[in-house]
Amino acid sequence: MLVTLFSLYNAPATFQNYINHVLYNALNDYCTAYLNDVLVFSKIRAKHTKYINEVIQRLGNTGLQININKFKFYSTKTKYLGLIISTNGITMDPKKIQAL
Repeated sequence: MLVTLFSLYNAPATFQNYINHVLYNALNDYCTAYLNDVLVFSKIRAKHTKYINEVIQRLGNTGLQININKFKFYSTKTKYLGLIISTNGITMDPKKIQAL
């Protein structure tokens, strides 16, 4: 069930602003977020573990619920916002491309 405050218009924009505030100094450095999709990235595994812990801690401290079963840790390839991001680069998800 989705719950928003009464008289709250632009709920997605408000939530995105909240996520941006929670992760403000990590965005574009070692994570990116679009609504409830948060992607943590790094090249060094030790730093990656630190970054994951920091992001989870920040989200938890602000009262945001985390579904740990939806997390994928230490992936080298993932789907994110209609893209496939891997160590080889970024490509479009074939399922999102329509043939004309």
